Amino acid sequence: MIISIDGKKVELNSAETEDKKILLQEVKQILSQKGRVLRAVEVDGAALDEEAFEKLQSVGAVDFQSTSIRELVMESLESSETYLPTLINGMKRVATFLENHQMDEAMATLKDGVEGISWLLQVMLHSQFLLSVQDGDMGDGKIESHRNALTKALEKTSEYMENNQTEEMAASIRDDIVPLLEGLYPYIEELSSVASGYIQ
Repeated sequence: MIISIDGKKVELNSAETEDKKILLQEVKQILSQKGRVLRAVEVDGAALDEEAFEKLQSVGAVDFQSTSIRELVMESLESSETYLPTLINGMKRVATFLENHQMDEAMATLKDGVEGISWLLQVMLHSQFLLSVQDGDMGDGKIESHRNALTKALEKTSEYMENNQTEEMAASIRDDIVPLLEGLYPYIEELSSVASGYIQ
């Protein structure tokens, strides 16, 4: 089996093993030491995900393609910064729909909004992990309490929805969720600043 990383042939300790999972672990360890993460696996010219690669019986040539942690994080954070205004406006629309008793529109938009908030928080947590940034090192050091407050606000909104308290639900979105989302900007900017100065 011919093994390469980013197009360059390499000799690995696990090259002869039949367990592709062990091979993947060694590659990821090598990449991690260089400040990089695995982006794609190409086997005999065909792109595969990690799970499919692990199941292969025979491999002629494999190229492990990577990206720098900085690039990965910057791409994710740029997407977050672009998406956050859309998310905020979407939640404001939910409140307006509720105030106008347009329940179908409110529920559909709220579903998208909750999924968006979950994605945004995951991106931030993942970026923190990759950059080794602790909660206390970000901005005012209160990102954890900010996340918790946002989660509680969403739970409260869900309770209002279950009890058909549309006015309270709309107020919770406008007075709690929207300001908390707006408060994420400094933390995203802080992560972007760390990522832009990240030394590979």
